[in-house]
Amino acid sequence: AADAPELDGDRRVALAGETCRVLTWLACTWLVFREAAAEKQAGRSLRLWWIAHAIPATLLLRSDILYLEHRGAGGAALGARGWAVALRALAFAPAVVLAACGLFQMDSWTRGGAAAAKEAAFRPPPGAERPPPAGDSVASFFDRLTFRWCNPILVLGASRPLEHADLFALDEGDAAERNCRVLEAAWRAERLRTPRGQTPSFLRAAARAFGPFFAVTGLFKVVNDVAVFVGPFMIARITAFIEGSSGEAISTVYCYTALMFLGATVQSLAIGQYFFRGFRLGLRIRAGIGQLVYRKALKLSHEARSSFGVGSIVSFMQIDAGKLGDSMPYLHLIWSAWLQVVIATWMLYQQVGAAGFAGLGVLVLLMPLNTRVARTQMRLTKATMRARDRRVKFTNEVISGIRVIKFFAWEPSFLDAVGERREQELTEVRRNALWGAFSTFLWGATPLFVTVTTFVLYVALGNELTASKAFTSLSLFQVLRFPLNAIPGSITRVVDVLVVTRRLGNFMAAQEQDENRCASDAEWARALELRRQGFNRYTAPPRPPPPRRAAA
Repeated sequence: AADAPELDGDRRVALAGETCRVLTWLACTWLVFREAAAEKQAGRSLRLWWIAHAIPATLLLRSDILYLEHRGAGGAALGARGWAVALRALAFAPAVVLAACGLFQMDSWTRGGAAAAKEAAFRPPPGAERPPPAGDSVASFFDRLTFRWCNPILVLGASRPLEHADLFALDEGDAAERNCRVLEAAWRAERLRTPRGQTPSFLRAAARAFGPFFAVTGLFKVVNDVAVFVGPFMIARITAFIEGSSGEAISTVYCYTALMFLGATVQSLAIGQYFFRGFRLGLRIRAGIGQLVYRKALKLSHEARSSFGVGSIVSFMQIDAGKLGDSMPYLHLIWSAWLQVVIATWMLYQQVGAAGFAGLGVLVLLMPLNTRVARTQMRLTKATMRARDRRVKFTNEVISGIRVIKFFAWEPSFLDAVGERREQELTEVRRNALWGAFSTFLWGATPLFVTVTTFVLYVALGNELTASKAFTSLSLFQVLRFPLNAIPGSITRVVDVLVVTRRLGNFMAAQEQDENRCASDAEWARALELRRQGFNRYTAPPRPPPPRRAAA
């Protein structure tokens, strides 16, 4: 009885706190709409917090509603605690409104500080029309997730051919100058930390420069990998309800259906963002490597330039940079594909028991063959790139000496020489393509081998293959199809990255000429030497007098 007044006081404090909370949310909502009317937007971090806060607020709303229903069913009065719960439920409305504002409100068009200084450097000349800012840089979170910021360009392109003035301005993070500067700073840091006598790793330098962006891109792949298994999990629950083997309520099954739709939506949004960021990273790396190689080519010493040749340098700027950039969207599949395979195999075990390991056994049996194919592809890729470098180098030498070739009528012989090198390159390309086709067939047929082996073994063990197990297993096999098909391609991409980064590292570590002198000290010492010389001012001799005329 002595604690009753204190308990009532605590409930009143809780009621007052919930009242202040409701008033705070209402005031915040009013301020947001006032700022929107003044064409001012809230910060990105604040809007992201509003969106994140809506998730626990929804869970609290469900518990509050259940509590109020329980109090009402018992016929008891709400009391101070009941009113506090009701006010907390009432605060859900402004929280949802702010979450919607954070999801659909665009970023601010006005920038200050360092961002304004960067934009001033790219200011168009007087009289030129400034292009609109990059669509994704000012778009809302919803527009970024759904790529709705592309709609103006798509609508305009459907009505008339697009012009350069119609396109968005290039984002500062995608500029070639910026990416080259970042990559060059990372390469210098890698050279400083590499012991003397060893070649610096271009792969570590690229990871230092673009690693954070690459890691954040991987988070979207994690979300996609989690959402991809929501469908099979819900299919198992729904089919079990249809068979009558589960005693769940119909409302729960409806929730399973909604979660199945939500999982597919999240999966689509996450995989879209993952590939968008992956291809964007590839564009940045390609632009940065192109400029970095060009700058390095201008600093090479005469011996280094002669050893590489113009053809190899052009190959570094175009082919190698392109291969490295094209590999960025698929590098995360190295761990993501195997993670999906492991989770799908475990879920298959939950459905069909020990027969679920049959698919894993097929994969294990195929691993040595896949390893051999990957090593062969790596060797053929190196041979193809060497043949391409020889062909490009010889072609550039022929073009540089075309006047002499034309003068002596050597076109047929040099044409045959170029064709011979081209045939050698095509032979390597053909062999590489054949091994790639065999690898694609091997991994493309693997899901069929896994499906047949699992079902045959499950029935052979005396089990009954029900509709629930069959549909769930088929959905899991469908999930397995993408990672199993992506594994050979990802292995090929990793091989390309290792080969290209090794080639670029050897090129970037080549000797450079000294920018502060043009000759050695000995050459400068003997450039001009005078001993005991005198200098006099030159005086022209006097002009002779004109001849006299003879007397008449």
